[in-house]
Amino acid sequence: MGQNAKKLTGWPTTVLAVLGALAALVVVLLIFGAFHLPDSSTHTPTSALPSPDAPPFEFVYLDSLRVNSYLGQVEGGLSTSEQRTLQQTNTVSEGLNAGLSGGTAAVQYSNSQSLQEGTQQTVTATSADRFYRLLRLLREGSLQKCAYGRGAGASRWLWLVGVSADPMQAGTLESAIRCAGVGMFIRLTNMQLFLPPFAQVLPSAQSVTTVYGEAPWRRFPFTSATQSTKPADIARYVKAIGRNPRMPFIGAPFGSPSPIGGGGDNVTFFLPMAYHALTFEPSLLNGPVSVVGKIVAFAITPSKPAYIDYPTISAFGPALLKQSWAFDNRLGVCATAPPQAVLAKPNGAWTSATDQVQTTCASPHTVLAAIRQSVTVKAPYVVVLPLAIYQ
Repeated sequence: MGQNAKKLTGWPTTVLAVLGALAALVVVLLIFGAFHLPDSSTHTPTSALPSPDAPPFEFVYLDSLRVNSYLGQVEGGLSTSEQRTLQQTNTVSEGLNAGLSGGTAAVQYSNSQSLQEGTQQTVTATSADRFYRLLRLLREGSLQKCAYGRGAGASRWLWLVGVSADPMQAGTLESAIRCAGVGMFIRLTNMQLFLPPFAQVLPSAQSVTTVYGEAPWRRFPFTSATQSTKPADIARYVKAIGRNPRMPFIGAPFGSPSPIGGGGDNVTFFLPMAYHALTFEPSLLNGPVSVVGKIVAFAITPSKPAYIDYPTISAFGPALLKQSWAFDNRLGVCATAPPQAVLAKPNGAWTSATDQVQTTCASPHTVLAAIRQSVTVKAPYVVVLPLAIYQ
């Protein structure tokens, strides 16, 4: 009877010991967890962006100032460089136990030791790197669908519209442009670039196909106005233009036989660019390219007024008026078709000005009128301020 009493009176003490051991275990686990919770601040924002949908680009044109401006607005500023750290941690730890032995509670906790090895490097982003990232950010903003056409709702959170310039997709192209609207970004694929002869003669643009006269322009085979103009005259003209003129590029579906800029069913793209941002590799200008830029104006309905790019007239008009009429005629400024000497000939000889043009530049009025006709685009058209053009 006495022994049973001793057992009963001793049991609460043991229970209290076990509870104390468990309490100590909980405290140790809390301390352990406080110092070993995963750090969510190490998440890299780039990993949440869409993956690049194209290999690295070969740039035909890159406007680094606008790329930096748009990227800085999206990310709240740009750093001149960033640090990348690669770490490897090896951890050795002992077990953590709690138990009861001989009526006595015991708590054991472990110590952990870690060895960290890492490398750190400072990376400076180039303009191409920043455009590549900006393109991914714009694509992230385009994940939401846009309901366009009749009965369209208010779902217009579309940062980037991606369409092909293929004329067979005219209806889709029109719907996408209406959906995005002015101020949004567009990516056009399968594009071909064209220039009037007075701009195509510049050294970095001589591989672009030339358009002559008033729209709609025929798609002539590749021609170069330099073949019919003396180098000394061209050098004098280029000096009069200045180092960074506005280049009135015209974009149309690559390889299509349809005329350009004359309205109808085919959309014409007007792409004003800065000359200094063009590539130094001329072969890139003569093939299909992709264009990423900001929509600044468009007119889809044929009854809308035509678009006239007056800054181009101001950029090239004074320089052309300083040259002789013979120079303007050889250049084909007032021509409605390529001069004969511009077309490929075995001997490559220059011919007289009267044999090279169908319409002559005979006065300042005709010169300025010819420039105006070359930068007048009828609806449907879209004016896109290019950020980058690439293959």
